[in-house]
Amino acid sequence: MAGAASAHIALAHEAVSPEFYAGDELPCNYRRYPQGSGITRNIPDFQRRCFLQARARMQRAVGSDVNLSEAEAIVRAMLELDPSSGYGWAGLAELYLRQEDLGISQVSHWKAAEVAERATHAKPAIAEAFVALCTAQMRLGCLPCAREAIKRAKGLAPENPQMQLAEAVLLSADGDRLGAESRFSEVLERATEPQARSLTRLELAEHLTRYGDLDAAQRAFEGAAEDDPSFLVAQLRLASFLLFERGQAEAAGEAADRSGRLYATYEARRLKSLADYLKWAVQCERSDRCREILKIAQRAVVTPEEVFVLAAGHRALVPVARALLKTKTVRDLEVRDGEGNTALILAARADNLELLRTLVDQGAKLNAQNSHGARPLSLAAMKGNATAIELLLSRRAEPSFVDQDGNSPLALATLAHQGKAVVLLLRGGADPNLAGRWSANDLLNAACANGDLDSVKALLDRGVDPNAMAPEQRVPLISAVMSGSKPVVAYLLERGADPARRFAGRTAMDFAREAGDWGMIRILEAQAHRSI
Repeated sequence: MAGAASAHIALAHEAVSPEFYAGDELPCNYRRYPQGSGITRNIPDFQRRCFLQARARMQRAVGSDVNLSEAEAIVRAMLELDPSSGYGWAGLAELYLRQEDLGISQVSHWKAAEVAERATHAKPAIAEAFVALCTAQMRLGCLPCAREAIKRAKGLAPENPQMQLAEAVLLSADGDRLGAESRFSEVLERATEPQARSLTRLELAEHLTRYGDLDAAQRAFEGAAEDDPSFLVAQLRLASFLLFERGQAEAAGEAADRSGRLYATYEARRLKSLADYLKWAVQCERSDRCREILKIAQRAVVTPEEVFVLAAGHRALVPVARALLKTKTVRDLEVRDGEGNTALILAARADNLELLRTLVDQGAKLNAQNSHGARPLSLAAMKGNATAIELLLSRRAEPSFVDQDGNSPLALATLAHQGKAVVLLLRGGADPNLAGRWSANDLLNAACANGDLDSVKALLDRGVDPNAMAPEQRVPLISAVMSGSKPVVAYLLERGADPARRFAGRTAMDFAREAGDWGMIRILEAQAHRSI
């Protein structure tokens, strides 16, 4: 392949002029356009422009379709032509993240973060690499890592629209609702292309959904569909929201039909089928008109078993799961989706407590694992679903197992800043010294970096040493100072943290002074006076 690529490069160097590719569309996938492999020598800014081409195709993808395939081909070709390409590695990270969005990912969060991290080491540094890293770190639950990544991206390209959008999403994940919405508004004002406006509104809609403002979220989803009526992704996302969040079967079916008229896709047919199942389930609950399930199943593109597992993960679709159990249409509680999830796993993740209790009472396996090694308890812990955690632990779910990525439920809860979940897990028997690839001190450091006082208290109460540190690792006190959390710093000092311990030759006081945090300095000075 390398020899073929070299031949293409030689050919292109002779035959292609920069002016020929002056437009937006470049033959970035040289497997389709042999002369394209050499335009890195002819076309200024080739890698960046091909990266943007790949990203545009990813954004239009609605599954394993031609857009996603072409995006992957472009990214792979970029890396084959230049294995050190920052844009190539950033594109691969975005591809992994987009595949995850579409539910077809074959790699873990960690792999996407690893690839994005590799992109950040390219020379010269590019903002797009740090934006991809920020997104990957948010999905891993490491918000301090995401903050650092977006800070680097902002320093490289303060006006980059994708950086600004990622910053708004990060503010949302950080709990700053007003700051996030202000940032979304700014990005919308600057967006001129219909698809860019539509994508921004989609992120805003997800933000509003996260905060439970479903009416405002619906307006945002509808606005995204109106911004660019030909943008299939926006139409499908509206249909998904109406179905999975609002339980509006009729409206969801109509939105799916509209998207199908734009372009016939499996996803549109799937959403229409799910809407039909939901309409049936509501009628079945209100009366005994349950026999129609046979007709619905015959014309649907998803089986009752597939719908049962999916419904368990969405509160609006719980009536479907109940009706399928009631009619004994589904008898096997361990039936799985394409990622190995059982209904119990998804019910725990979605905090669908009524269905969770029903499944547990009927004998569903508490320690079932999906294809990624995750169990019901780990997903409930990561989401902070306290009542689900209590229920699972009370039924003897294993509290200290480690998934295939090396994470225990305690580690996932700590990294995701879920203090209440950490307290419940420790109370239920989770051992901080059996946290997979994380040491007990790693967990304490993460809790301090997150400013998570509940987790810090719980871990110290279980005997984690506030002064322990591995080589090249910060002590928890310095992590807390760097996070700016004064309550955590004060509590650590109260529990015996040593302010004289150093990291990179500097003490906690040095870090506080560098940050100009006078409140933090006063807390540390007060401790110094007490120690005299």
